[in-house]
Amino acid sequence: LLSWAATRAITTAGDGSHHRGGDKKVLIADVSRAFFEAPAKRDICVELPEEALRGSETTLSTVGKLLASLYGTRDASANWQEEVAKCMAEWGFVTGKYNPCMFSHPRRGIACLVHGDDFVSVGCQEDLDWLKNKLKGRFEIKTTLVGRGSAPGEVQEARILNRVIRVTDDGWEYE
Repeated sequence: LLSWAATRAITTAGDGSHHRGGDKKVLIADVSRAFFEAPAKRDICVELPEEALRGSETTLSTVGKLLASLYGTRDASANWQEEVAKCMAEWGFVTGKYNPCMFSHPRRGIACLVHGDDFVSVGCQEDLDWLKNKLKGRFEIKTTLVGRGSAPGEVQEARILNRVIRVTDDGWEYE
């Protein structure tokens, strides 16, 4: 992704795909409570904690059926990945052939890696703003925009998966 971020923009191709001119940036989006965003695919019942029970419902055997995935269940991660793939396809992204966690948007020129609850995307400002709005419309997210520091709220250094990326006058660095 950083190699692509460091590569200068190209113009419209014959098939209509393009990348808008200007510097590319990196959008980091962290989804809050990601696994709860994916529907449960099988019947799982859990014993409800005491604080979830109301007044007269103090039976120790009170259980609830999960409607959404829950951290710690065997299929939570797979359910989340399936939900992500569904959303990305609805928004026009294509899933990578060799890595199902990589997505590209041919018309907008966005490349995106999804690792757990982290989305790391490369593209130009306008297209990343579009993606950020799509993500915000579906998930609760916290975002960081990494670039040359020319846009409001943009930073020149951030952490991705315990690695530091930064933009300097000489280009992109990965530590």
